[in-house]
Amino acid sequence: MEGWTLEQGDILQVIPGRNLATLEQENFYYLLFSSPLSAFVYQGHATRISRLAAEQTPNALHTALAPKPGFMLNGMDVHAAIQSYTLTAPTQKLNLRQLKPPLSPLVSSLVRNGGYRAILDRPDKMPFEVRLTLDGPQIPMSRVRSVVYASGRERALEWSGGDEVNIKITEYKPNPSLVASSGEDPEQISINRVRTELTQLQWDMAKAEISLSKRYDDDNELTLKKTPNPVYIIGFYTEHAAQSFVRYWHRRPMDRENREWDAKNELPPVANVELLW
Repeated sequence: MEGWTLEQGDILQVIPGRNLATLEQENFYYLLFSSPLSAFVYQGHATRISRLAAEQTPNALHTALAPKPGFMLNGMDVHAAIQSYTLTAPTQKLNLRQLKPPLSPLVSSLVRNGGYRAILDRPDKMPFEVRLTLDGPQIPMSRVRSVVYASGRERALEWSGGDEVNIKITEYKPNPSLVASSGEDPEQISINRVRTELTQLQWDMAKAEISLSKRYDDDNELTLKKTPNPVYIIGFYTEHAAQSFVRYWHRRPMDRENREWDAKNELPPVANVELLW
C-alpha cells in the first residue's frame, strides 16, 4: 500500500483461515505482527486507504471522475494510494479487527506454532506444500502422481525442487478431534466460538447449503449426496518449485490423454491448486 513501509510495522506472517475438515480456504486471514503498535499502525493506515478508495473510485455514471496523479488529500497522493491498494475492491468494506489478550485457544495456537497444528504437526510435512483437488471425474492418487511425473519429464523439470524425480503426494485425512462437534481440542473449541459470532443470515445460508447437499435415494431414505472429493497435499523443497507447480497446474486438465474421457463423453478432471501458505 502507498505510504506503508516495514519500518512502520512489521508483518511477520499471513495465515489464511482454513476449514480443517477439507483445508479449503475461508474468506479471512490472520495477520501476525511484531508488536501491538505495529498492528495498530497497520490497521489505521489500511483503513484510511480503504476509505479513500471507496470515496474516490467512480462506481456509477453520475459519480465524479477518478483522481488524477498528483492529487493530494491530507498529505497523501490519492491516485497512487488507490492504484496500490488491492486488499479489497472499492465497493467492499475492509474488516480489520485486532485480537487482544486473552487470545482464544485457536489464535494462541496459531501464534505459537505459526499456523494450524492440523497441518504443521503432520509427520510427512514438507517445507512447502500445495493443496490439490479435482473438479469432475476423480482419479486415484497413483494416477495423479503418474500424470505429474510425466509432465515433468516432458518439460525436463523436476517438480519437487530437490533431487527426487517424482513429487511427494499424500491424501489429507482430517484429525477427528478437530472436526468432531464434541471435541476437546483447543482449535475445535475456538472454531465453535467463531461460529457463535456469525450473523443469523450466515447461519441461514449455511443451513440452506446443507439442505441442498442432501437427497432421497431410491428407497426414499435421507442420505448424504456424496462423500467429499479427496484432498491431496503435494510437498516441495523450495518455494519456487511450489509456485511453479501452482502456475502450471491450476485449472489445467489433470490427464495427458483425453481419449478415455472422449469415449465416455466426459471431460477430464480439472486441477484446483493453491499454496497452503
